[in-house]
Amino acid sequence: MLFCKVMKNSIETIDTEKGELCTIELYLDEDYDERYFDGDIDTFWIDRFHGESYDTIEDFIVEHLQLNDVNEKVFINMNACRSSTIVMDPEYDQGFYIDEIGDTCLGGEEYVWDGNILSKRTFTLE
Repeated sequence: MLFCKVMKNSIETIDTEKGELCTIELYLDEDYDERYFDGDIDTFWIDRFHGESYDTIEDFIVEHLQLNDVNEKVFINMNACRSSTIVMDPEYDQGFYIDEIGDTCLGGEEYVWDGNILSKRTFTLE
């Protein structure tokens, strides 16, 4: 877990590199109009931290969905972001908060979770 990186009562600011931080947003519909639980269980992948514990971002997403008991079909939009600022603060549940998030950049994926299996979304051009 990320909170292990924070020393008790210390606050550290970290600037990420382009693509190091990714937003992971869950939706009830494939058009990304209706957020799953109003976005309350959306999360972030921060490569320098999560990359130490997970082989892939997909493994992280699956664990996140399982820990939050997501058993129904959801659509997941994962976007890489430009340079962002993370504040490591032990006062927060995850041990950090995002102070400034960069715009999205190339490097996103779309997934579907059926309650048990995570699959990449594929599109057919007609």
